Amino acid sequence: MALNRVLFSSVHDNWSTPKEVYDGLNKEFKFNDDPCPIMGTGGLIRPWGTSVFVNPPYSNIKEWCKKAYGESLEGKTVVMLIPSRTDTRYWMNIL
Repeated sequence: MALNRVLFSSVHDNWSTPKEVYDGLNKEFKFNDDPCPIMGTGGLIRPWGTSVFVNPPYSNIKEWCKKAYGESLEGKTVVMLIPSRTDTRYWMNIL
């Protein structure tokens, strides 16, 4: 069960996106906003750009997913780097 411990660990929230991952996504989506840079604040309370990259702190992932869904309803493109856990309550309750 060591794998599960690693997947669900949260020593801290300050994980940056690998450059090659971001660059590949940016090439396709041409991001004009990153509402949650490391150590940044305010991304949950301000409007987002039209093409948004979101790598949220996983300790507060529910709120970031709710915000992302709301922004997408306004016609914005939102690309999130999150764990694929579509069986969780926060994911099911957003939609």
